[in-house]
Amino acid sequence: MGYIDDLGDNMKCKDDDTLYEISDDDECLPEKFSRYEKIGAYQDSIALIRKGIIDNESYRYVYIDREGDEIIEAIYSDISFLFKEGLAVAEKDGKWGFIDKKGNKIIELKYDEAWPFDEDLAQVKKDGKFGCIDKKGREIIEIKYDEVWTYEEGLVIVQKDGKRGLVDKKGREIIELKYDVLYGFVGGLSAVQKDGKWGFIDKKGREIVELKYDEASYFQEG
Repeated sequence: MGYIDDLGDNMKCKDDDTLYEISDDDECLPEKFSRYEKIGAYQDSIALIRKGIIDNESYRYVYIDREGDEIIEAIYSDISFLFKEGLAVAEKDGKWGFIDKKGNKIIELKYDEAWPFDEDLAQVKKDGKFGCIDKKGREIIEIKYDEVWTYEEGLVIVQKDGKRGLVDKKGREIIELKYDVLYGFVGGLSAVQKDGKWGFIDKKGREIVELKYDEASYFQEG
């Protein structure tokens, strides 16, 4: 059964004489969860929660199991909601890195920004530049680019000094950084712009449609 507590604040439920809190996702959770500021949804029996202000500082984030026990130390100012490929992004003292589900620091917290892993690579930012690392923290795509975009069919769009090109997921330059605009690949082709003219290239950088058009859009149905 469910009911409102005496203050009218929290929904609670009771089962076999055990009192539970009801989470934002309508899950019955042990009442000790009430000491947390906010409880997120579960993923693989782990939930991200926010604890109240600690030592007159900001909030801290931790992961808890279904019994309400903290499985990592409450030292992080921010943590990604989900684990991607076994790792979560975590931040402390303004620096980002990666931890596993036991709270072990897998990749040192040394980046200005970091994003979750996708197909074995994670985008990171350091000293104003972007690149990608693997799960051992090795710099696969050198941290030297002004922008790095999501992987497209095994390739990564990069930009430096206003020009875009492509590198593969081993960090090798596939297409020279010479385009003003370069979009993701659709059907093996990418729309590109150079000197105000548009055309299409393939994944080897070959010009399939000459760059002579004022505008370009992707092909449909061949």
